[in-house]
Amino acid sequence: PEIGPTVRSMHGLRRLRRRSVAETLVTFLCTANNHLPRIESMVERIAGLGEPGPFGPIFPSLARIAEVPESEWRSAGFGYRGASLPKLAAECVARGGEAYLAGLKNAEYAEQTRALTSLPGIGPKLADCVLMLSARQGLAAPVDVHVWRAIGRLYRPDWAGQPLTPARYRDAGGLLRDRFGELAADAQQVLFADELIHWRGRR
Repeated sequence: PEIGPTVRSMHGLRRLRRRSVAETLVTFLCTANNHLPRIESMVERIAGLGEPGPFGPIFPSLARIAEVPESEWRSAGFGYRGASLPKLAAECVARGGEAYLAGLKNAEYAEQTRALTSLPGIGPKLADCVLMLSARQGLAAPVDVHVWRAIGRLYRPDWAGQPLTPARYRDAGGLLRDRFGELAADAQQVLFADELIHWRGRR
């Protein structure tokens, strides 16, 4: 009931369902501590490694990404991601590449999370984003500052104004999973969108 009016006001809001776990994983690696224009340029740079397709380049394979040395990524403006990107791609290839990541769609949430967070450069939030958007995992509920504020406002006023630590990240995601079950990802999208639109007016 706390978000019922918000759900009704956002009729038509949808969760992205990207087909490739590998593409989602690689592109979301570029999002941490970053802003949209730079993320776009990074993703375009990665996509440019792919073979030509009818609508632009086809996203490159993990093996192709792993071939590019760190120095080349850094010179292209990837910063510290210049080290983590080829390591991530190489580790995925060692585990079975795109097929390995696609196979995670059939695993349980806890197993999916363990698998992704054991990869270089992948933390719990990035893993949740990948699972929510490309593995159709309804239990994955990424908690950023917007969702954290919404949870403090609606469910846990004792958390309001507190920093989002790793322990609180786990607790906040657990709260959404306990309350919404397989709809936790959809509830996260509603909370995120609402807070993104209204957070200035609530300050």
